[in-house]
Parts: sequence; structure tokens; C-alpha cells
Amino acid sequence: VEEEIQLPRLHFTIDEKTGVATIFWNEPKKLNRLTVSLIMELQIVLEQCKRDPRVKALLWTGAGTAFSCGADFGDPSMVVDQEIVEGYNKAGKGSMPIAEGASDIALKGLVMQMMGLEKPSICACNGLAVGGSANFVLLLHDFVLCAPEAKFKYPFTSLGLTPEVGSSFILPAMIGMPAAKKMLMLGDWITAQEVKDVGLVLDVVPQGELLPKARALAERLAASSATIGMQKRVIHGNFWHRAFHLADSMHAEGETIIDAMAQPAFREALKGFAKRAAKSKM
Repeated sequence: VEEEIQLPRLHFTIDEKTGVATIFWNEPKKLNRLTVSLIMELQIVLEQCKRDPRVKALLWTGAGTAFSCGADFGDPSMVVDQEIVEGYNKAGKGSMPIAEGASDIALKGLVMQMMGLEKPSICACNGLAVGGSANFVLLLHDFVLCAPEAKFKYPFTSLGLTPEVGSSFILPAMIGMPAAKKMLMLGDWITAQEVKDVGLVLDVVPQGELLPKARALAERLAASSATIGMQKRVIHGNFWHRAFHLADSMHAEGETIIDAMAQPAFREALKGFAKRAAKSKM
């Protein structure tokens, strides 16, 4: 028995036999861009999967040729009902801005939810992932599989921005400071094999095998979901919450990126972004 749910920018199914929820970033014509509305949908799906006893493991992937082209600075629209947004925020399950009236630019809310998720989470990266989307793929799951076509880029320096989605401390913790600085500061494209070589990815498998292998892994983990949940609770608790002070680190990340967005370098980059977007619509 499979339940199918369609949100404006996410599509997911729950396989009641295996307990695997498969979630697609589902705006392929726009390369599954990361928008404020998509972020809210991710938080809604996460909360539903946490509460639903049928869901034993989560499997994430992108529809089409990309996982996600990253943030769309030109689309601030929210398609989720405002009452739902406010309810999630009030319950501490949505946006977590650094101060009242500010925006959760670093995505503290999403990071806190993902790191508090006790069910296994697997990401199958089918194509490019840029900026915050690269962080979502590489930093917030238990296991990541990639197709050879997957590639990653952190354009923070060219945009006048600082790391977000936990990458200022999660990435250095995972691969070491020099390797993390190379990825975050230089902004070069990074191949699937390169992220495997530094330990961020479990395996690189042919595109046609990506989802079947990721689903098989998800089903294997789902079969021991309760035990793995307890493992994640103590591993994440000791490492991210107690050693790295996750909430405080995310707060500092949010303060810094808001400061960066007030600087001339970002304003100039945003003008260039707007010009390119206008040309693409002509």
C-alpha cells in the first residue's frame, strides 16, 4: 500500500510495506530551486514523517536532471497557507530567526529539525546541487549516494556571502578545516567522486541504479529504525548538541550571513543576479 502526497514543490510517497517515505524536490523545470516556500514544505514533510508511525526511513532525491540549483533570490513568495506557517514557527518547528523581525537566512530551523530527526535519512543526489542545496545533500543525512552526474558548488565568495545551513562548522567537522575552506571559499565545482573521496558520500553509482540502491539502503535501515533512532539520539546529542553547541553555532551563522547581506559585495552580486534573471525571461 502506497500513499502519495503532492505539495506545490515537493512530492512524496509512503510505502507502508517497507516504511520508506520517498521525497522528491519537484520543480524540475526550474531545477528544483531553493525558495522560502520549498523550505517551509520541507519542514512540513519532516514533521509529518516524524509523527507518522508508518514512516521508518526517509529517502530524498530531485526530480529531473538536477537535485537543486540553489537559492532563488528573486522569489520570496510563500505558497503555503500563512496560518500553517505561523503555527509551525510558533511551535518551534519552522523558521528560527536570530531576532524578532529577522529572517532565518542560515536555515537554523531546517538544520535543527534534520539533526533532531531520529529516523534514518538517506539522500540520493541525481545531479547538480548548489549552495544551500549542496549543504542539504551533503551534511544533513545519515548516508548519501550520488550519481556520477552529481556535482556541487558553493558560490558564497562570488555572492559576497558567508556559509549557511550549518556548513561553517558541520563541513569542517566532517572533512577537516583545510578541505572545508577549499570547498567553501574557492567556489569551484566539486565532482561526485571528490565528495566521496573526502568521506561525505557513501558511494557513487550509475544514474540508473541510484534510486534502486538508495531505496534498498533505506529499506535496510527502516527494518531497524527504532535502534538506529536511539543511535542517532546519542551520536547527534553528544557530537552536534553538546560538543558543537548546534543551536548557538547556527545562531552565529545567522548573524554573520545577515551582516554579509548588508555589505556592498552582496548588493552588487544581487544586482547581477536580477539582471540575469530579467534576461532569461525575455
